[in-house]
Amino acid sequence: HWCPHCQQLMPKFFKLGLALQLAGNTRIRLGAVNCAVEADLCRKEGFHGHPLLHVVYGGKDRGVREALTHLNGLKDQYLRSVLSANTVPGEEYFLNEFLGALPSEFGVEAGIVDQALETPPKLCPNVTELRPSGALPAVGEGFVEWEVDFTPWRRWSDALFMVRHSFTEWLVPHGHDGRLRAFSFEQIWGLHKWVSLLGTNLPELMGLRPVLSELTRFLGATLAEAQRAAGEHAMCLEAWQAASRRVLDRVNEVGQANLSVASTCGSDTCRLWSLFHVLSVAPLGAGAGT
Repeated sequence: HWCPHCQQLMPKFFKLGLALQLAGNTRIRLGAVNCAVEADLCRKEGFHGHPLLHVVYGGKDRGVREALTHLNGLKDQYLRSVLSANTVPGEEYFLNEFLGALPSEFGVEAGIVDQALETPPKLCPNVTELRPSGALPAVGEGFVEWEVDFTPWRRWSDALFMVRHSFTEWLVPHGHDGRLRAFSFEQIWGLHKWVSLLGTNLPELMGLRPVLSELTRFLGATLAEAQRAAGEHAMCLEAWQAASRRVLDRVNEVGQANLSVASTCGSDTCRLWSLFHVLSVAPLGAGAGT
């Protein structure tokens, strides 16, 4: 996930799951969901923001129920209003408190949590680097020699991923004016600029231009209407989600049919730069008739 807090928590979360498994604990299972990929699932579960820790328990053990009550009580009033009773921010403190409050028969050994949550040693190289340190970029195209074999289709695949990511993660009401489910006039203006840029500059062969052009027209009409209404919270979040649904559906269709190729990136930062590269280069190719 692109979220830096998620990236910091995930290695420790994985290490904790491994420690529990090696200790023979079969009563506690840890799992992770990437909301950038499983956006519909996260929306259905009401996961607002990330990272979050969510406890799933269907049993009747009183001790577990008390641990869940204790966990919910650690949240402030605002968090209790926006998160379910079994959901807390993805912080080590909450994880430690919950596991420590479980009954002894759940087999959480003393010290196993603290040990697992210690910063793990760096065992693997940084696979997200665009090029090795000290390498010089190749003359002309701006990519290093070992990237020469990365075909446009592979870069398009990364760019398409970030188009979807921008719609599901970034294009939401900012909430700076206190409204979390409505876009202000300025925010709609920003949406219009971004969607228009995508519709104009993405390669025509991607097959997204028709749906992006349709969405651009919708946002233009919404802007005009907002001007007449003095621009106060001119579009609800639900209206945006309904209008952009066709774009997301088309992105999925294109990705599955034409761009199911290996990624050239190991991080969303790399994929975002791939998107910027495609947006910059595609109009040049179109102008040259290629």
